[in-house]
Amino acid sequence: MGDSLLSQKQINHSPSSNNLMEYDYLIKFLALGDSGVGKTSFLYQYTDNQFNSKFISTVGIDFREKRVVYKSPSNGRSHRIHLQLWDTAGQERFRSLTTAFFRDAMGFILMFDLTSELSFLNVRNWISQLQTHAYCEDPDIVLVGNKLDLEDRRVVDYNRAKDFAEKHGCEYIETSAATGDNVEKTLTILLDKVMYRMEKSLDKSLFPVRSISNNQSEENQNKCAAYANITQLVTSSVQERLKVNDLELRLENYSSPKNQIEENLKNLRVEHQELIDKNNLINDKFTSIKSQLKELEAEFSYGADQFDSLDNDFNNLKRRYSECEVENSKEIEIKELQTKLNDLIEIQKCCEELDIIISKKKS
Repeated sequence: MGDSLLSQKQINHSPSSNNLMEYDYLIKFLALGDSGVGKTSFLYQYTDNQFNSKFISTVGIDFREKRVVYKSPSNGRSHRIHLQLWDTAGQERFRSLTTAFFRDAMGFILMFDLTSELSFLNVRNWISQLQTHAYCEDPDIVLVGNKLDLEDRRVVDYNRAKDFAEKHGCEYIETSAATGDNVEKTLTILLDKVMYRMEKSLDKSLFPVRSISNNQSEENQNKCAAYANITQLVTSSVQERLKVNDLELRLENYSSPKNQIEENLKNLRVEHQELIDKNNLINDKFTSIKSQLKELEAEFSYGADQFDSLDNDFNNLKRRYSECEVENSKEIEIKELQTKLNDLIEIQKCCEELDIIISKKKS
């Protein structure tokens, strides 16, 4: 595979752009497969060495470009190749548009998602589409199992996909658009197959054309073979026409019909009414909670009054207890004084008796 790569922007602004615009072959490859299998990310990884994890669905058809130098393994000659890598939309609604580009492509990257069983089952349908719309009944195809980096989520076994590819005469390879694994190798394999067929195009058995009728004249067969040679068909005028078609398709998809706008407006009104109902429900709940809060505040205020009353009662009891202690202390003091008084009375009596006795003795 070649070692020279220049984007279209670099070509237009390079000092030696006159030389770079010259090439030996203009070859178109077309990537196809279900929506979301990674075709766009795969092509961006190949042309720009970049990966964007955000999924953006392709509208209709898009393309990338890359310049390479290819060295023929048969004669050792180097060829300047300008690759046009066409990226097709996988959705069913674009199928009639994308199949119109099949017959102009010389090689096909048929991709499925290793983590999606359905995308692998649909490969059979894509091959049927190619056999119907491609430049011949046996085009060059590389079957690609993408998202190899998600090995823990794999649902399609390698041997199963390999056997399927061999059964349909395709090369099989597993890639990762996220890490870049085997991305360039895939294009190398496909370019080898296409260049080999081109070099041997004089032999119609190597570059078959679609059979129409056994009675078809030799002249018509030669025209079909010439039509199959993509290097004589893909010109700059075709490229500009396809760009215009793509822009018209994008404009058509971005222009919403009146009925669709009215439907969207109706849906918005319904959603608006639902939001109003939800808002009313929230307001009712808020009012209920506010009422419950007032009741709790009233209960708290009553409890606080009760607490104050109990506190007053406690203080009164405490004061009475203190007064009782004082009264009890006075009673004890009175009893002690009464006892002392009684003792004094007894002493006085004794003294009187003693005086009597003394008086008797004197007399």
